[in-house]
Amino acid sequence: CGSSESSVLMGLNKYETLLSLYLRKIKSPLYVPKEINEAMMHGTNSEAGIRDIINLESGTNFQPVCLIHKDKDCIRSSMDGLDGNIGLEIKAPYNDYSFFNHRKKISPFYYSQVQHHILTGNLREEYFVSSFENKKVGYRILPNPSFIAELELRICKFWECVLDKREPDYFEYGVYEY
Repeated sequence: CGSSESSVLMGLNKYETLLSLYLRKIKSPLYVPKEINEAMMHGTNSEAGIRDIINLESGTNFQPVCLIHKDKDCIRSSMDGLDGNIGLEIKAPYNDYSFFNHRKKISPFYYSQVQHHILTGNLREEYFVSSFENKKVGYRILPNPSFIAELELRICKFWECVLDKREPDYFEYGVYEY
């Protein structure tokens, strides 16, 4: 499971259901793919430029990387940046409203993604940076051991269901309060 899917497993994603994720993973004909929208494309296309600015301004050398957990190959992350054992997650909101929401706090959806990165790479910390029209906001996120332990457990249980083509027990995947 990838880091963007962790929020589904933790019950923190309002855009995708556990059933939808399961159907996608087993390549079911019942799965209806999400359409890539303009905001998603904007975010993806902006990441490299934002990472370059962060590296220049902070003297870091964050590089995009894909990681697989050292012991569990079902735990994977595609990261916007890694420099040693520090990760970087970049968001490039499409409008000021979304950026404003990032200025208040990191959403549970993205918090889960960052904790997944920390789990996958055994990272010391990760920086979450949101940038919109030359404005930036960032958060230093440290490992949350209880969240990470629950996330790892849920990923492994879910992946067993995928391998067995057995629908997961939805009651085991309620909203995780952190």
